[in-house]
This record gives sequence, structure tokens and C-alpha cells, in this order.
Amino acid sequence: MERQALREQLAGDRPERSAPVVDLADLLHLQEATAAVHVADTVLDLAVRLCRAPRTGARTRLGALVRTRR
Repeated sequence: MERQALREQLAGDRPERSAPVVDLADLLHLQEATAAVHVADTVLDLAVRLCRAPRTGARTRLGALVRTRR
């Protein structure tokens, strides 16, 4: 799905031309539903490691979540 979205963008089909797939009420409902999902500490640890990895490499200066460093 992500690959197809990238191909469409490369072909000139920009997101601003795409039709919405959910309305605001559905989006708010989905946000509430995902807030109730339990995420294990091991999954959170993995997410943190993935975000830190680009910042710890010798060839990079910045990585994900740069704003939290202020």
C-alpha cells in the first residue's frame, strides 16, 4: 500500500488531489479506539530504539523526534 502511494506521488498524483477516505467523526472515533489499545513495554522499547538509531550513527547529525531535544 505504501509503495503504491509513493508510485502515485512520483507520477504526479499528489495527496492534495486525493479524496478523503474518512470523515472527521470517523477519524476521531479511530483516534479514541487506538488510545485504548495496550502496547507492551517491549514494543515501546523497540520504537524508542528505532527512533534513536539514526541519531546515534556516526554519519548522521539528526534523527527522528528532533523537537524533543529542545
